[in-house]
Amino acid sequence: MGRPGVGHDPLTTRLKNLTAAGRFAAWIILATFLPATAPAGAQSADDLANDRGQMIETIEAHAARLADIVGESGIAPDILDVMGELPRELFIPEAERGLAYADRPVSIGFGQTISQPLIVALMTHLLQTEPGDVVLEIGTGSGYQAAVLAPLVAQVCTIEIIPELGNRAQAVLADLAARNVMTKVADGYDGWRDCGPFDGIVVTAAADHVPPPLVEQLKPGGRMVIPVGNPFALQYLTLIEKTASGEIQTRQLLPVSFVPLTRAAE
Repeated sequence: MGRPGVGHDPLTTRLKNLTAAGRFAAWIILATFLPATAPAGAQSADDLANDRGQMIETIEAHAARLADIVGESGIAPDILDVMGELPRELFIPEAERGLAYADRPVSIGFGQTISQPLIVALMTHLLQTEPGDVVLEIGTGSGYQAAVLAPLVAQVCTIEIIPELGNRAQAVLADLAARNVMTKVADGYDGWRDCGPFDGIVVTAAADHVPPPLVEQLKPGGRMVIPVGNPFALQYLTLIEKTASGEIQTRQLLPVSFVPLTRAAE
């Protein structure tokens, strides 16, 4: 992704005093708002494999600039292996599939997006999953994040509030034989007690505060990754850790831009 022109955008003005990692993240945010056009025509299997390879190289390059967050060794290799094989294009509406491996979010309809590949890799990495873990995802969306998690853990429980998206994601995950993914259409704010407690929770929409039910459903020793901030304003990707004694530790990592967490009507 090329560095966009900054000009006098008020968002850039607010971000100008950030750390180096924050400044790098700022132009990732700005790329969210750049227009994009999907290339015409179907791609061959070789083309798609090449696109996945380029996607992984781009993730690694970005992660190197975020070493203070990711760690000097970069994104965990098992995550990159999964993303390097998973057909991301299947999770994107046909009209947008030419953008499947672009270094940016892509619209999936209903005002929602599939996150930039770097963000998917980063959020998964921050969970520090183990093979026996049970992970909750709030905001199934396209189903891609759940599909990335599925080979890495024992169970993924994922909730989507928009029925059309939840049903579509369930169908794609079933076609990919992701048998350890449970899906539900519901308000994710309240979590999924029957599936938990959870070793990890990933929230793929921005909340103006951390939902208490999610903290309660996080196991001691567990981690939650959630974007926190006002909708369509500056948000921070936030890491929440629950210690073995139940103490909550919170750390803001970098500025991000996510669609807002949608709640059910009262």
